[in-house]
Amino acid sequence: MNKTYDFLNHIEIFSKEGSIKDVEKLADDKLKITTSDGLAYALSLYDIDRHVDISSENFIQERFRDIGLDSLKIYEEGILPDVKKSYKVFSYRDELSLRDFLTSSSRDEAYKLGHDFGEILKKLHQTRSHNSIDWEKDFLTKTNYLFYMHGLSDKKTDKDYIIIDHIRDNIHLTKSTPINLLYGNISDKNIRVYGDSNLDLRGIKEIKLGDGIFDFVDINRIAIDFPDFAKGTLKGYLDDEKPGKKFFRLLSLYQAYVILYSNILGSDTEFYLDQAQRESVNKMYDNFNEIVPSWAK
Repeated sequence: MNKTYDFLNHIEIFSKEGSIKDVEKLADDKLKITTSDGLAYALSLYDIDRHVDISSENFIQERFRDIGLDSLKIYEEGILPDVKKSYKVFSYRDELSLRDFLTSSSRDEAYKLGHDFGEILKKLHQTRSHNSIDWEKDFLTKTNYLFYMHGLSDKKTDKDYIIIDHIRDNIHLTKSTPINLLYGNISDKNIRVYGDSNLDLRGIKEIKLGDGIFDFVDINRIAIDFPDFAKGTLKGYLDDEKPGKKFFRLLSLYQAYVILYSNILGSDTEFYLDQAQRESVNKMYDNFNEIVPSWAK
């Protein structure tokens, strides 16, 4: 074995002498490890302070199994002081990112996969947690802070004031919204597709609670390039029923917040939209003259 990978001997599952047959670098922070008995594992490396998040991922994977997903088994996780990384070892399987899959798929295939994902997302949102939050108060606090920072910012644009008015007109809708277990970072990179269009979800690294409709902000972002997947997700999530007006008003509220946040406070959040994405989403909403994004009509 290449001496570069000597640190693997400190991982219990690979600690037996001669247990590693081959190591293949898949990315800067990911290895495929084949053992002498022919089994294949994936090893992912993370910043050392991510260890707490990795530890909570076992709970999340259990929730996935509860809703019928064949999630990857985590065999081991811990800290590697010699390379100053935290790690996890899990099952290896051939797979594609959602983006790679959709890029080469037909519109019908994209819609069907989206429908499957929507059904999974609904089940995830219906998973109950022992914890709770005051979503109305939490979102109001974040919004007031954003307005304050907007007042101090030199990045203000004329369109911001349309967005601010939209937020103010609709923020009352957050009162008494259901509290859900959130996905929190849906992207076409951390959703994986394997086998016969099976889904594996990798985005959830920690437990987050809030209004499940907030997750559809990420669906809007995916819809920029893959509107058929987004349509399928919406239909699967709502059991092919037509969504109510409040659903879209809340989504437009959260989307307005994310656009303003991205413009004023930058890229320090997982739901950040770059300038091109902000322009595309604004166009979906006709600069918030509409509450239903164009892909959903």
